[in-house]
Amino acid sequence: MSTTDWTADAVIAAIFDDNPSQERRQSILVEVGVAIGRGIPTLVLSRPGLQLPSLVGVPRIDADPEDTNTLALKVELFLQGVLKNSPRKSTNFSGATAGPVSKASISSLAGLELEQAVGQLLQAAGAEFIRETHETSINGGDRAESIERADFALYIPGHETDLGLVLVEVKSVENAIDPQRRLHVAAQSLSDHTRKGSAALGLLVYDGKPVRLSSIPLTAALSIGELTAQLEDDPLATILRRARNQAIHGM
Repeated sequence: MSTTDWTADAVIAAIFDDNPSQERRQSILVEVGVAIGRGIPTLVLSRPGLQLPSLVGVPRIDADPEDTNTLALKVELFLQGVLKNSPRKSTNFSGATAGPVSKASISSLAGLELEQAVGQLLQAAGAEFIRETHETSINGGDRAESIERADFALYIPGHETDLGLVLVEVKSVENAIDPQRRLHVAAQSLSDHTRKGSAALGLLVYDGKPVRLSSIPLTAALSIGELTAQLEDDPLATILRRARNQAIHGM
């Protein structure tokens, strides 16, 4: 873009050059200012550590330009959040059970019914579900397969850039002989899928009493009771961000 005579649904400004010409930088910032003034959702992509003017209210993603997987994922989540007619956005969790979900009703479920109830609980808390396939994935390969293997792939509208993609796995372990071992194996597998899928967090949700697990990279585990109790006090985005921070510190 070289003039202010344009319209757009969203604007993404990429500034990765450590020493861009003054004219080029000013041109980009002018276009960003025009987008902000017109109320157009705007995202700035840049290299970590690159000094740029502060743009109040404009999300900024710092990433290595060579890390195409991360860049593609962040851009895609940003667009899903602002383009309401995106075909990749699922507006309803079709497998969810009808009616409100309570802690008592979930505790009596297992298997597919348990997975559906957790999906409904997360959707009621504001989650948007996406589902990628090898045909529709931006990059295909390991990332698409990892996202497919999770029970849910979701994001929180308004937090596409600061929180990102979350993979969720639901496990029924209440009647398992060794719940801790079963959850540990599931968490390790989810951690691998989270890494390959370039997701921000892998969340393991399970039934029964809380089980203490050793730290596994990029993964957090919550019993259904813990999740529902936390949702009574905090938004889902806060819960996921807290879980992500704990997972990162545990690495």
